[in-house]
Amino acid sequence: MRAPIFAPKVIVDRFIKSKELWISKRIKLTQNMFKRQYKEGEEFFYFGKELKLRHIKTNLKNPLIQVENENLVVLSDAFSRVSIKKTLLDFYRREAERVILKILKKHESKFEHYGKVTVKDYRSKWGSCTSKNNLSFNAKLAMAPKDVIEYVVLHELSHIQIKNHSKVFWNAVAVIDEKYIEKRKWLNKHHPKLVL
Repeated sequence: MRAPIFAPKVIVDRFIKSKELWISKRIKLTQNMFKRQYKEGEEFFYFGKELKLRHIKTNLKNPLIQVENENLVVLSDAFSRVSIKKTLLDFYRREAERVILKILKKHESKFEHYGKVTVKDYRSKWGSCTSKNNLSFNAKLAMAPKDVIEYVVLHELSHIQIKNHSKVFWNAVAVIDEKYIEKRKWLNKHHPKLVL
């Protein structure tokens, strides 16, 4: 839960209490449905498409991932859950960064200059824009379709001008991405599966 620093605690507590049932259902849904096992055949999204995880034993000291047909292939000499998770996270981070930088280049003339760009493993947010216009994005965006990734990038770029989620902000987003509502719906619908 995030709230303005000046928001009275009693109001924040009242809001949380009013959403208690919804919060509880979301937590149970996420916990029960998507505990990753990193086993052969488990499905992972990759740019909006579900691929099956495959393990291929190699003598590589540094594991790597290749996308082959309908598979996300982990090439490694060991397949512990910890090593596969780390390998997948590194893979998704690189893939997200590659696509995000292309999108930023495509739209840079429409926005004021932004600061540093980072891609990290966040639990719940897709992106952020700081007061200094540094942009940060979730590595798991590489699981979403590229047009959805573009929406998240445009959303954060819009925060360079408008640092809130007011009606003015959403109108600005609609001007640069008229299908942003559909893309937000895709993220909300698939969010529980976009996990590592």
